Amino acid sequence: MNDQGTPSSSLSGDFSGEESSARDPFAEIPSTPSSTPENGLEQRLHRHRSSRRHDRETARSSGTKPRTHSKGRNKRSPGEKLDRWIMGGCCFLGAVAFLSIGFYFGQKFGTHTDVSNRSTQQEVPLPTAEAEVLLDTAFTAYQDGKYRVAMLDFQKAQDTQPALFGIDYLIAESANKAGEQALAQEAAQHAVSKNELTGEARMLLAIINLAKSKSGVQEPQQLADPSVTAQNEIKQYMAAHPDDARAFAKLGDLLRSTGEYRSAVGILHKGVLRSDPEAAKELLSAKEQLARMQNEPAKSAPSLSELTAMTGEQALAAALTSLQLKQSEEAAVFLERARDLYPPTIFRELMMDSAFADYHSDPKVKSFFKENNS
Repeated sequence: MNDQGTPSSSLSGDFSGEESSARDPFAEIPSTPSSTPENGLEQRLHRHRSSRRHDRETARSSGTKPRTHSKGRNKRSPGEKLDRWIMGGCCFLGAVAFLSIGFYFGQKFGTHTDVSNRSTQQEVPLPTAEAEVLLDTAFTAYQDGKYRVAMLDFQKAQDTQPALFGIDYLIAESANKAGEQALAQEAAQHAVSKNELTGEARMLLAIINLAKSKSGVQEPQQLADPSVTAQNEIKQYMAAHPDDARAFAKLGDLLRSTGEYRSAVGILHKGVLRSDPEAAKELLSAKEQLARMQNEPAKSAPSLSELTAMTGEQALAAALTSLQLKQSEEAAVFLERARDLYPPTIFRELMMDSAFADYHSDPKVKSFFKENNS
């Protein structure tokens, strides 16, 4: 109060503030300039918080539930939906383009790899003129059953051109036929180490080891049964070369050598069905018939009166039946008929068959089994 008795301005200001507070107890306290947000983001947050507080206080005074803000996705406008569709379509087209490019380059590089592999496989040295003559001579001797001559000619071809592909295996095969097992084993091992005709060489090595084990020679560090090992090697080769009649013939011979005639019949019959060359079919079919005769020997031999109507295979089976029944003279007649009907190479191979192994010393028929490997 001043000297004249009127209230001071400070007192009137206090009362006016109390009156204002009484009018709106929840009114927002004005901000001072120092506390006012200075940038746009802070202003929006400030307004948002103020609106939330006002909604809560209003709801509290009126007894209603406060307004809740929706969670999750807001309802999109047609423009936003169109934008999302366009973005999704672009992503899909981009993925298709990426896969197409990958497929194209995959095909391109795959074809390039195939061409490279073919060119690598074709990088085999061609025989020289001199080596070609020696190879022809060696194969001719081999076909004539002159295995030792063939072996020597193959060795000469190797001396002339050491890089000849597969020459080690050819030496091994002819040496084994000529009875030179040590040389055959060494040459076959060279073929495996040089990765030339590896399947054939491994198969031959297994057969050589089996023959050695039967003669009492045990290979060092040999733990598995040689017969099982040989069968597995031949089966592996057959799986990789299903149309090679030689593999079926070798496995059939191996099974017959161990007395498994029934299994041999099945293997040889498969070889007949799968082999393509006619000569191979003749050989396998004849071996199948011999295996059948070994598995179930006939009780009587055919009559000689049927001789002229017989095929080569029938005459061969009749000869084996006659030998089993100790009728050597009739067997010689049937073998003569078979020799007339079979090609020389096939007949020579059949005479080396294990079915006739017990009759090589029979004076009536031993001329048919004479080995010509000189």
